[in-house]
Amino acid sequence: MRKDSNMPANRKHQPVEAKRAKLVTVARDLFLLDGYDATPMNRIAAGADVTPNTIYWYFTDKEQLLLAVLDDFLETAVAAHALIAKAPLAEQFQQLALYLRRSRNLVSMVHALIDRSEAISRWHNNFHATFEGIYAEAMPRTFTPGDRAAEMKILSFAIEGMVSHDLSKKEIISICQGLASRWSAAPKVASKTRPSVPKKK
Repeated sequence: MRKDSNMPANRKHQPVEAKRAKLVTVARDLFLLDGYDATPMNRIAAGADVTPNTIYWYFTDKEQLLLAVLDDFLETAVAAHALIAKAPLAEQFQQLALYLRRSRNLVSMVHALIDRSEAISRWHNNFHATFEGIYAEAMPRTFTPGDRAAEMKILSFAIEGMVSHDLSKKEIISICQGLASRWSAAPKVASKTRPSVPKKK
Protein backbone atom coordinates (compact mmCIF):
# COMPACT_ATOMS: atom_id res chain seq x y z
CA MET A 1 0.00 0.00 0.00
CA ARG A 2 1.35 3.45 -0.86
CA LYS A 3 1.64 6.26 1.61
CA ASP A 4 -1.48 8.29 2.17
CA SER A 5 0.39 11.55 1.46
CA ASN A 6 0.74 10.52 -2.18
CA MET A 7 -2.90 9.60 -2.62
CA PRO A 8 -5.34 11.73 -4.60
CA ALA A 9 -7.41 14.20 -2.64
CA ASN A 10 -10.74 12.88 -1.36
CA ARG A 11 -13.92 14.53 -0.23
CA LYS A 12 -12.98 13.97 3.42
CA HIS A 13 -9.69 13.14 5.06
CA GLN A 14 -9.74 9.66 6.57
CA PRO A 15 -6.93 7.65 8.19
CA VAL A 16 -5.49 5.03 5.85
CA GLU A 17 -6.77 1.96 7.71
CA ALA A 18 -10.16 3.52 8.34
CA LYS A 19 -10.50 4.31 4.65
CA ARG A 20 -9.58 0.77 3.65
CA ALA A 21 -12.00 -0.70 6.20
CA LYS A 22 -14.79 1.51 4.91
CA LEU A 23 -14.14 0.41 1.32
CA VAL A 24 -14.37 -3.23 2.42
CA THR A 25 -17.60 -2.61 4.34
CA VAL A 26 -19.24 -0.72 1.49
CA ALA A 27 -18.12 -3.32 -1.05
CA ARG A 28 -19.52 -6.13 1.10
CA ASP A 29 -22.89 -4.40 1.45
CA LEU A 30 -23.15 -3.67 -2.28
CA PHE A 31 -22.01 -7.16 -3.29
CA LEU A 32 -24.70 -8.61 -1.04
CA LEU A 33 -27.32 -6.20 -2.36
CA ASP A 34 -26.66 -6.29 -6.10
CA GLY A 35 -24.12 -9.05 -6.68
CA TYR A 36 -20.46 -8.96 -7.60
CA ASP A 37 -20.75 -8.46 -11.36
CA ALA A 38 -23.45 -5.79 -11.06
CA THR A 39 -21.45 -3.63 -8.65
CA PRO A 40 -19.10 -1.16 -10.39
CA MET A 41 -16.04 0.19 -8.62
CA ASN A 42 -17.21 3.81 -8.95
CA ARG A 43 -20.34 2.97 -6.96
CA ILE A 44 -18.21 1.46 -4.20
CA ALA A 45 -16.08 4.63 -4.21
CA ALA A 46 -19.17 6.81 -3.93
CA GLY A 47 -20.48 4.77 -1.02
CA ALA A 48 -17.15 5.08 0.78
CA ASP A 49 -16.97 8.82 0.01
CA VAL A 50 -13.69 8.59 -1.91
CA THR A 51 -12.72 9.24 -5.50
CA PRO A 52 -12.80 6.19 -7.82
CA ASN A 53 -9.01 6.25 -8.28
CA THR A 54 -8.49 5.98 -4.53
CA ILE A 55 -9.71 2.37 -4.49
CA TYR A 56 -6.75 1.32 -6.63
CA TRP A 57 -4.29 2.61 -4.04
CA TYR A 58 -5.63 -0.11 -1.76
CA PHE A 59 -6.74 -2.85 -4.15
CA THR A 60 -5.41 -3.75 -7.58
CA ASP A 61 -8.85 -4.71 -8.88
CA LYS A 62 -12.36 -5.67 -7.84
CA GLU A 63 -11.39 -9.29 -7.26
CA GLN A 64 -8.79 -8.26 -4.68
CA LEU A 65 -11.43 -6.12 -2.99
CA LEU A 66 -13.77 -9.10 -2.87
CA LEU A 67 -10.98 -11.20 -1.34
CA ALA A 68 -10.60 -8.56 1.37
CA VAL A 69 -14.34 -8.83 2.03
CA LEU A 70 -14.04 -12.62 2.23
CA ASP A 71 -10.99 -12.50 4.51
CA ASP A 72 -12.94 -10.26 6.88
CA PHE A 73 -15.87 -12.68 6.66
CA LEU A 74 -13.64 -15.65 7.57
CA GLU A 75 -11.94 -13.77 10.40
CA THR A 76 -15.33 -12.88 11.88
CA ALA A 77 -16.53 -16.49 11.56
CA VAL A 78 -13.46 -17.84 13.36
CA ALA A 79 -13.76 -15.23 16.11
CA ALA A 80 -17.46 -16.05 16.58
CA HIS A 81 -16.66 -19.75 16.83
CA ALA A 82 -13.99 -19.11 19.46
CA LEU A 83 -16.72 -17.74 21.74
CA ILE A 84 -18.59 -21.07 21.67
CA ALA A 85 -15.65 -23.45 21.33
CA LYS A 86 -16.58 -25.15 24.62
CA ALA A 87 -20.26 -25.50 23.69
CA PRO A 88 -21.77 -28.86 22.65
CA LEU A 89 -20.77 -29.86 19.15
CA ALA A 90 -24.34 -29.63 17.84
CA GLU A 91 -24.49 -26.00 18.96
CA GLN A 92 -21.19 -25.24 17.23
CA PHE A 93 -22.49 -26.69 13.96
CA GLN A 94 -25.75 -24.79 14.35
CA GLN A 95 -24.06 -21.44 14.94
CA LEU A 96 -21.81 -21.86 11.90
CA ALA A 97 -24.78 -22.75 9.69
CA LEU A 98 -26.77 -19.76 10.95
CA TYR A 99 -23.79 -17.42 10.50
CA LEU A 100 -23.37 -18.54 6.89
CA ARG A 101 -27.12 -18.28 6.25
CA ARG A 102 -27.06 -14.61 7.26
CA SER A 103 -24.63 -14.05 4.38
CA ARG A 104 -25.97 -16.71 2.03
CA ASN A 105 -25.73 -14.33 -0.95
CA LEU A 106 -22.01 -13.99 -0.28
CA VAL A 107 -21.66 -17.77 -0.01
CA SER A 108 -23.52 -18.21 -3.31
CA MET A 109 -21.29 -15.56 -4.87
CA VAL A 110 -18.16 -17.47 -3.89
CA HIS A 111 -19.52 -20.71 -5.35
CA ALA A 112 -20.45 -18.93 -8.58
CA LEU A 113 -16.94 -17.47 -8.95
CA ILE A 114 -14.89 -20.56 -8.09
CA ASP A 115 -14.57 -21.70 -11.70
CA ARG A 116 -13.71 -18.18 -12.89
CA SER A 117 -11.06 -17.29 -10.35
CA GLU A 118 -8.18 -19.32 -8.96
CA ALA A 119 -7.84 -16.83 -6.10
CA ILE A 120 -11.48 -17.25 -5.07
CA SER A 121 -11.13 -21.02 -5.39
CA ARG A 122 -8.09 -20.95 -3.09
CA TRP A 123 -10.01 -18.82 -0.58
CA HIS A 124 -12.92 -21.27 -0.67
CA ASN A 125 -10.59 -24.21 -0.04
CA ASN A 126 -8.93 -22.30 2.80
CA PHE A 127 -12.31 -21.60 4.42
CA HIS A 128 -13.09 -25.31 4.43
CA ALA A 129 -9.60 -26.22 5.64
CA THR A 130 -9.86 -23.70 8.49
CA PHE A 131 -13.07 -25.15 9.91
CA GLU A 132 -12.06 -28.72 9.20
CA GLY A 133 -8.99 -28.03 11.31
CA ILE A 134 -11.15 -26.60 14.09
CA TYR A 135 -13.59 -29.51 14.10
CA ALA A 136 -10.86 -32.11 13.73
CA GLU A 137 -10.01 -31.47 17.38
CA ALA A 138 -13.50 -32.61 18.38
CA MET A 139 -13.56 -35.67 16.15
CA PRO A 140 -13.16 -39.03 17.90
CA ARG A 141 -9.57 -40.26 17.71
CA THR A 142 -10.88 -43.74 17.02
CA PHE A 143 -11.98 -42.76 13.51
CA THR A 144 -9.72 -44.12 10.81
CA PRO A 145 -8.18 -41.59 8.40
CA GLY A 146 -10.77 -42.64 5.83
CA ASP A 147 -13.60 -42.19 8.33
CA ARG A 148 -12.32 -38.76 9.33
CA ALA A 149 -12.21 -37.58 5.72
CA ALA A 150 -15.70 -38.96 5.05
CA GLU A 151 -17.19 -37.36 8.17
CA MET A 152 -15.69 -33.99 7.25
CA LYS A 153 -17.26 -34.24 3.79
CA ILE A 154 -20.62 -35.15 5.31
CA LEU A 155 -20.40 -32.19 7.69
CA SER A 156 -19.37 -29.82 4.89
CA PHE A 157 -22.15 -30.90 2.54
CA ALA A 158 -24.74 -30.80 5.33
CA ILE A 159 -23.83 -27.26 6.38
CA GLU A 160 -23.79 -26.03 2.78
CA GLY A 161 -27.20 -27.63 2.34
CA MET A 162 -28.54 -25.84 5.42
CA VAL A 163 -27.22 -22.56 4.00
CA SER A 164 -28.63 -22.97 0.50
CA HIS A 165 -32.07 -24.36 1.41
CA ASP A 166 -34.92 -22.60 3.18
CA LEU A 167 -35.04 -24.57 6.41
CA SER A 168 -36.58 -23.58 9.71
CA LYS A 169 -34.38 -23.09 12.74
CA LYS A 170 -35.96 -26.20 14.24
CA GLU A 171 -34.91 -28.24 11.20
CA ILE A 172 -31.37 -26.86 11.38
CA ILE A 173 -31.12 -27.75 15.07
CA SER A 174 -32.33 -31.28 14.32
CA ILE A 175 -29.80 -31.75 11.51
CA CYS A 176 -26.95 -30.45 13.66
CA GLN A 177 -27.91 -32.76 16.50
CA GLY A 178 -27.88 -35.66 14.06
CA LEU A 179 -24.43 -34.70 12.79
CA ALA A 180 -23.05 -34.40 16.31
CA SER A 181 -24.56 -37.74 17.33
CA ARG A 182 -22.58 -39.48 14.60
CA TRP A 183 -19.39 -38.44 16.35
CA SER A 184 -20.58 -38.97 19.91
CA ALA A 185 -21.70 -42.51 19.03
CA ALA A 186 -18.16 -43.47 18.02
CA PRO A 187 -16.20 -45.48 20.59
CA LYS A 188 -14.02 -43.24 22.74
CA VAL A 189 -11.19 -45.75 22.92
CA ALA A 190 -9.98 -47.93 20.11
CA SER A 191 -10.64 -51.57 20.76
CA LYS A 192 -7.54 -53.57 21.43
CA THR A 193 -7.15 -57.25 20.81
CA ARG A 194 -5.32 -58.85 23.66
CA PRO A 195 -2.40 -60.90 22.41
CA SER A 196 -2.71 -64.59 23.05
CA VAL A 197 -0.48 -65.91 25.76
CA PRO A 198 1.01 -69.31 25.07
CA LYS A 199 0.08 -71.89 27.66
CA LYS A 200 2.81 -73.14 29.89
CA LYS A 201 3.71 -76.74 29.38
